Amino acid sequence: DLRRVAVKGRVSTNGFVVDTGAIDGEMGTVRGSLALESSSLRGELRSEISLEPVFALVPEAGVVRGVGRVSAQLGGTFDRPELSADVEARGVGIDDVEFSGTGRLGSSGSDWKLSAARAEMFGGTVEGTASGKLSGHVPFEAQARFREWNPAMFVQLFGVRTPLVGAWSGEARINGDLFGDDLRGGGRFTLEEGTGRLSGGASFAVTKDSAEVEGNLEAGPQDQLRARYRVADHTKIAGDVDGKRLRLDLLGRFV
Repeated sequence: DLRRVAVKGRVSTNGFVVDTGAIDGEMGTVRGSLALESSSLRGELRSEISLEPVFALVPEAGVVRGVGRVSAQLGGTFDRPELSADVEARGVGIDDVEFSGTGRLGSSGSDWKLSAARAEMFGGTVEGTASGKLSGHVPFEAQARFREWNPAMFVQLFGVRTPLVGAWSGEARINGDLFGDDLRGGGRFTLEEGTGRLSGGASFAVTKDSAEVEGNLEAGPQDQLRARYRVADHTKIAGDVDGKRLRLDLLGRFV
């Protein structure tokens, strides 16, 4: 629901100019200015918006909660608008993923890029970049360095509850649809708890009807563990584990 809409500007044969504009409503507040003259676009925007009522207009995005804050500059043309913005997300939840963070967002036409991004999630932090297109389910790819994540919180996204503990850090990549059921990724990591330290790698793939996670841990050439877990049609579960002399006293520190 809108509580207030205020606009002050002028219209000419070349276009229009909004010197000041304000919108207040259930979704939050928007303030800014906008001009479109001879196909040239310019303006600025400041907003603080509750994401749930906004994404309720896009059912395929699923349930999105939290608050978004944007301070943006607009440019380019009507056919290919350009945006440069500082963005902040607070208490955002997309399905079972929750995070808060900041970043610098730039877009030209349907292409977008997020840089200098930093977020708090899974009990730790992540820094990285991402890029994609504003179409369909928003296809994207991202690269990141994460520190001190809680591994059990992350693995729980795939419907698996584990007793894993420790500080999980490393580098990762991910690509797929931001709002959809197609995600793939993987990377290298270390897991530390007290004086214990394991290193390894992991990969995952998630579609609408299936999920697969594969990972390996090692404490040295002779201490290795590999596991794979698969779920199909939300009911069919399979997996396997194989090891090479991974010491139980070392593994026990992480469970």
